[in-house]
Amino acid sequence: MHYPDLLLETLRASAPSTTDDPTVVVLTPGMYNSAYFEHAFLAQQMGVELVEGRDLFVKDSFCYMRTTRGPKRVDVIYRRVDDDFLDPQAFRPTSTTGCAGLLNVYRAGNVALCNAIGTGVADDKSIYPYVPKMIEFYPGEKPILSNVPTYMCREPDSLKYVLDNLKDLVVKEVHGAGGYGMLVGPAATKQEIEDFRKVVEAKPESYIAQPTLSLSSCPTFVDKGIAPRHIDLRPFVLSGKEVQMVPGGLTRVALKEGSLVVNSSQGGGTKDTGSRSLREDNEMLSRTADHLYWMARYTERAENTARMLDVNYQTSLLPQSAAVAQVGWQGMLSISELMPAYTTKHGDVDPQRVMQFMVRDESNPSSILSCLRAARENARAVRGSLTTEAWETQNQTWLEINRMLRSGDFERDPGQFFEWVKFRSHLSRGVTVGTMLMDEALHFMRPWHLPRARRQHGAAGRREVPRGAERLLRRRQRQGPSTTSTTGAPSCAASPASRSTARCTAT
Repeated sequence: MHYPDLLLETLRASAPSTTDDPTVVVLTPGMYNSAYFEHAFLAQQMGVELVEGRDLFVKDSFCYMRTTRGPKRVDVIYRRVDDDFLDPQAFRPTSTTGCAGLLNVYRAGNVALCNAIGTGVADDKSIYPYVPKMIEFYPGEKPILSNVPTYMCREPDSLKYVLDNLKDLVVKEVHGAGGYGMLVGPAATKQEIEDFRKVVEAKPESYIAQPTLSLSSCPTFVDKGIAPRHIDLRPFVLSGKEVQMVPGGLTRVALKEGSLVVNSSQGGGTKDTGSRSLREDNEMLSRTADHLYWMARYTERAENTARMLDVNYQTSLLPQSAAVAQVGWQGMLSISELMPAYTTKHGDVDPQRVMQFMVRDESNPSSILSCLRAARENARAVRGSLTTEAWETQNQTWLEINRMLRSGDFERDPGQFFEWVKFRSHLSRGVTVGTMLMDEALHFMRPWHLPRARRQHGAAGRREVPRGAERLLRRRQRQGPSTTSTTGAPSCAASPASRSTARCTAT
């Protein structure tokens, strides 16, 4: 389950007991807010309304939103508005981004505000040193992860230590955010350290200090190429009826060389973050697994065909006799075990007819066009199991190859066409690995891992293959090759060309 689904589930679980079918909305300050895209994206992914303060009103201790069909009651508000601006009657009277009287509805228990008013106190860095004691006091447990040692400058002994060691510490403003109002001692000049010393001495209660940590680094694409950059991970935890850790998280990267500041406001960026499923017993429909497997396999097969054709095409441009060129094209058809099908339809081997047969002939189930159509149809059958990016990659590839073949791009420059097919296959794999959860579905979408993982399992004596994948492998061995895929298109075992491609891929 992805983050928007988990978030909606948590929000609905937080609804007041006055309703069995709660209405959830996302409250945004409006389109000029820097995070507006995120607000709109979450609302769209959850299937709820994105509202502004002017869309809401209070009547008889309930909150409503204005719609074209009249007022509609709101039960849960996922607010992306700060406390001060939430209700002009209770907080800042000049606020136009909140809803007047909302706090009274909240007090009456008729609307849930997520996050609750006042939870921002957890962002106060002076709270951080007390977290271990909170864990011991409330759940009665010992912390698993140790806290970073933190010096509170409002304490005289800590203040003295901090001022004596500014060059080695990171000093932060307790109410600061976005990487502002801080000093990274090892990266600061002597003048910057002295200037910051005066600021801390003037208002010590506003600062804490910590040792400079050696953050993890990760290869990152920058202007000069691939280089190491420091990163940190921000996990997401949803607390409703139960506490849930969201798979993955936000990996922030400091794009400036040597910088330890990962905040986007200070020039930082983000990286895709995946996670392995913690549950070993995840199950999925066999039909879904089959579609995912063949989607990836047909895409891979289109790439393999493009590579073989590209080699023969590039070789044919070199000075050589017609007999030698003929042998090359015949060899490719023989390796693919397509010679009988080709000669039945076209007779003598001709380079142009071979390329047409291998690229666009719809009667050839191993042509590039047929493979990409089968990949797209398998993806279409399980769109709910794919990320938006994975589906759009498959769909766009199918639409684009049809356009290219209609416009004659293939005939004008076969070499460029083959490069495009290889690029789309690489893109499909990259999007799959970069956007899909690392669960059982991903294993089926990476078919080259199944036989390899099985060999590792036999050699190491431990389970390396997800249970569903192992079951599918055993079932295929017992039943032998099937004659058709689940989409009605020939499967890998259905044609001789398929078997040669599979052998080539496994090496």
